[in-house]
Amino acid sequence: MIPATAEKEKELIEALRRGKSSAKRAFYEQFYRYLAAVCARYVPTDEDVKDLLQDVFLKIFNRFGSFEHRGPGSLQAWSRKIAVNEALQFLRAAKRMPTTPIEATG
Repeated sequence: MIPATAEKEKELIEALRRGKSSAKRAFYEQFYRYLAAVCARYVPTDEDVKDLLQDVFLKIFNRFGSFEHRGPGSLQAWSRKIAVNEALQFLRAAKRMPTTPIEATG
């Protein structure tokens, strides 16, 4: 991820607050690789990372009204916190789900 200047970060935040789809696209493009790396630290497979990222971005966009800008980098930190919490929730759910190995037939 290329760090945004403080001014560009503020512009992105304001556009996201207004619900602009172009801002959502810009946010996604700017943070996708970073958040994918965060999620990959917690979940084992690429497929799980993709599923988790979808949930992360939905949560970010749906809860953006609760975001408080606290200076440069706060958008990244807030997004990371959501990604980590979603990853931990994913792991807890996977732990509760019983799995049964499929026996080879032959």
